[in-house]
Amino acid sequence: MKKTLVTRVSRSPSRYERLRILAVDECCNNGEIVALAEKLLRGNYIDGCFPIWDQARVRADGTVIHVSAGYLGSVPPDFDWGTPKKHHSFSDSVVAQLVEAYVKSYDVFFLSENTKMNEGGIRRLLRNASGRATDTHLVALYKKGKTEYSDYSEQVAQKIQDCVFTVDFQEVLI
Repeated sequence: MKKTLVTRVSRSPSRYERLRILAVDECCNNGEIVALAEKLLRGNYIDGCFPIWDQARVRADGTVIHVSAGYLGSVPPDFDWGTPKKHHSFSDSVVAQLVEAYVKSYDVFFLSENTKMNEGGIRRLLRNASGRATDTHLVALYKKGKTEYSDYSEQVAQKIQDCVFTVDFQEVLI
């Protein structure tokens, strides 16, 4: 099985006033980001890492189940995880709602490749939501298309290590 994002990992106690978490969009689910999350957790720069997406899977009987970040954990050997549902993507509006929920309690670093400002897209949704929120602690770190993941991870790590949160919304294109 390929290495995918660590699901719901945390450490304690935090050295910051509010817990800091890394919230990872589906498009950034790869080994480089897993290594980044592990590095930031070990360095005490974040307190947790959460996937912000589910994978729809179809079982043999046709029922659909949703698995957090596509993580297939340890269960009885006869458990039917099904297969990934073709052409299914987690809605940007749901991703934005999850990020908004986390922002109410945590300082959030959101990682995504979705840089477009299209109507209903994650970037525009988060920008609009932050304008309405009174207590937003969100830094969105977007990976530009041609940026290598190794460069993106290095720059994200540096931004997170240097970040001092204020009550606002910040966007960074890397």
